[in-house]
Amino acid sequence: MKSLTLPFVLFTLTLSLVTIGIISVYSASISANYMLKQVGFAACGLLLMLGGYQLDYNLLRRHALKLMLVALALCLLVFIPHLGWANTRHAHRWVMLGPFRFQSSEFAKLAVVIYIAKMLSDRRREIKNFFSGVLPAMIVTGLFAAIIVIEPDFGAAFTLCLTVFGMWFAAGMSGLHLAGLISFIIPAGVLAFRLQPYRVQRALAFAQYLFSPKTVDKELVRGVLYQLIQSLTAVGSGGLWGLGLGESHQKYHYLSEPHSDFIFAIMCEEFGFVRVLGILVLYAALILLGWRIAWRTTDLFGSLLASGITLMFLSSAAIHMAVVLGLLPTKGLVLPFFSAGGSSLLVCMAAVGILMNIARSQFAYHGVGWDGT
Repeated sequence: MKSLTLPFVLFTLTLSLVTIGIISVYSASISANYMLKQVGFAACGLLLMLGGYQLDYNLLRRHALKLMLVALALCLLVFIPHLGWANTRHAHRWVMLGPFRFQSSEFAKLAVVIYIAKMLSDRRREIKNFFSGVLPAMIVTGLFAAIIVIEPDFGAAFTLCLTVFGMWFAAGMSGLHLAGLISFIIPAGVLAFRLQPYRVQRALAFAQYLFSPKTVDKELVRGVLYQLIQSLTAVGSGGLWGLGLGESHQKYHYLSEPHSDFIFAIMCEEFGFVRVLGILVLYAALILLGWRIAWRTTDLFGSLLASGITLMFLSSAAIHMAVVLGLLPTKGLVLPFFSAGGSSLLVCMAAVGILMNIARSQFAYHGVGWDGT
């Protein structure tokens, strides 16, 4: 295998997903304006991806602390008047950068992945020690998760925790410590739910719809469960081959945020099961290549960084699709490379550039891993 083969395949897969995403955004939004913005973001993302490919990823290790502090500052800026921007539901998730809005939690996920990869690789001999190996990473992750929940953005915080948890597992953390972390995360998640009554209402309504659909009253159907029912209607309407590009019915005032939080539902409706399955194959190929890079990279930092990036893609996509398909309670979360919005697309494409750089710089074709096996 030539040294450029794997980065080129990653590059091609990413451009394919982004291109389909632009088409999907145009169709789901019924607006050329959204498409033009997405094209602009994709062009900037391409520059970031190529930049990530050219720059040595070890620079990220040296500047991991600075990146983490910048991400922390951006997460806190969302609460400052005139710098932070809140939507109509009073969610403070964006920082105003001139005429542009940037969702700080998207950058924070990548920055935390980089910092945790450095922390775990620096403490590789202490990974099974709770106080010196586990607790520092736990504090950093918990701090970011708490701030993001307060914004509020429970989905992004949950995705961040899943990603870091997977990195801990990949680094060889003790099974006892992992079990302890799970026992801590569960009550913390319950507390985050109880801080916002609408989350509890959504969860209870979802449980009732899932386990006893005949008992669901019309008020719930018109209220808390409305998005879920409209999403499932879109998915079911697509059938095998879909209604055709631009032919979705649910995007017309039935399903809110069809171009972002529920774009996968519109894709199912317009593309159909067969075509969406083809898109999922592209997604799966990107994830599998990410795992391959992580598994066979000789450098522990590079291996954990590749693991974190891959888990970041996988967890976000899995939760988005599970919500759309009614497997999880309704929660707004973008689908990487597809949903409208520049923050996610820019971060995801930059992350792929880092993966490409790791593949070029450290990929071990002879099969020797970072642990020497």
